[in-house]
This record gives sequence, C-alpha cells and structure tokens, in this order.
Amino acid sequence: MSSKPRKYGSTCPREFNQDFQEKWLVVVKTYGQQFALIMIPIYALITWGLFRKKGMNYAEHLVGNAYLSAQTTLISVVITPWLFLFSWKYAISTAVGVMLTIAYYTISFRSLFHQRWIPAFFKSLLTILFGYPGYSIVIGIIGMIFSIFLAMSNKM
Repeated sequence: MSSKPRKYGSTCPREFNQDFQEKWLVVVKTYGQQFALIMIPIYALITWGLFRKKGMNYAEHLVGNAYLSAQTTLISVVITPWLFLFSWKYAISTAVGVMLTIAYYTISFRSLFHQRWIPAFFKSLLTILFGYPGYSIVIGIIGMIFSIFLAMSNKM
C-alpha cells in the first residue's frame, strides 16, 4: 500500500466529518450575520401565504419582515444583557426571546394587517413555528453544498 494520498477521497469519513465541522464552524462564525438575513425571505414567504387576502405582494412582505427583523434584533440587543445579568440559563433565555418575538409579531401583525388579537397571535405563532424549520432546511442545503465543494476541491 502506498503512502501517497489518493487525489479524490483521500480522507476517511471520520476525518472528513471532523474537517468539515471545523471549516463549517469557521464559515458560520465568519458569515453569521448573513445567515441571520436568510430568515427574512423565509418569514416573508410565510406571511405572504398567511396574509394573501390583504393584497400585498411578496416584495412588500420582504420589506415588512426586514423591518420586523431589525426591530426584533434591536429589542434582543437591549434585552439580552438583562437576561444574562440575572444568570438565566440559555434555554430560559431562548424561551423568553421566542415569547417576546411572538408578542412583538402579534402586535405588528395586528397593526400592519388590521387583524384582531387572536388571529394575529396565531399567525405570528405560525410564522415563527414554520420559520425556524424553514431556516434549518435552507442552512442544511447550504451546508450540503459546502461539503460537496470541499470534498470535490480536496482541500480537506
């Protein structure tokens, strides 16, 4: 058996997985803000489907969700230090953040789409509940494409 590595597939699956995880972590840390921006078109698609009867097109939903995303980020920047100041666990902080996001979206949907409280609440809940899995799917697809390019370029 020669000691020269093969040109394609030279690493075993375990080494490839470990190298991929390290390089993917670098990508996520480097482009974290861009990954967060992926939520905007996903939420816009969901709200466009939920509020079709309101006569707004997808581009208007993109603008509205960009605004909501910016406001939610601003609120989380203000709230997050308080959550960690009281030494809350990560799970509790995340739950509080999701509840505040749902509350803010409920208020926003109520005023933006002229909804009553109950429909606005359920539609904001649906937006969040469908948004996170949609985000996970998109990030998973990006990760698969990234791993294919890494494997084909043999830079692992």
